[in-house]
Amino acid sequence: REHRHPVAPKALSPREQDPVVGVDDRHDDRHVGARVVLARVDRAAPAAGREGIMDTWRILIVEDHTLLRAGLRALLSQDPDLEIVGEADNGRDAIRAVAVLAPDLVLMDLSMPGMNGIEAMRDIKRRNPEIRVMVLTIHKTDEYIHESLRAGADGYILKDATFEELRGA
Repeated sequence: REHRHPVAPKALSPREQDPVVGVDDRHDDRHVGARVVLARVDRAAPAAGREGIMDTWRILIVEDHTLLRAGLRALLSQDPDLEIVGEADNGRDAIRAVAVLAPDLVLMDLSMPGMNGIEAMRDIKRRNPEIRVMVLTIHKTDEYIHESLRAGADGYILKDATFEELRGA
């Protein structure tokens, strides 16, 4: 399968950079110089017309690798506060799934065949601004981070993060 990678945007001026995102420079043996962005999704925010504090997060997993998708489902399903409502393996199917399933959170890969995660995220956030989108990717560069935030990402975490880091984000 051919993967469509998001186009790396031009470098941002300091004025264009988003100061809200927390960047953690890791310097341990596993992540020498790796930059991980962890942005919390507000758990108290009502989603899709619900009122008050949410008891359970309804999650759509968007990942083109079958094994990784199944692993994410297995891990996240262990948490009683999380309900996996669906899966998609490309951006177009993610947009369709959001329309049908109305998740609270979309866990979105960036590099997928057909329509990539940034294109899908733009469409999802345009149609459903209340739905949270957490990017889960291998891309560590500032360009991908900033492009994801401009597309509407509510958070960004790398695939080499621990389950505790993913759960905490």
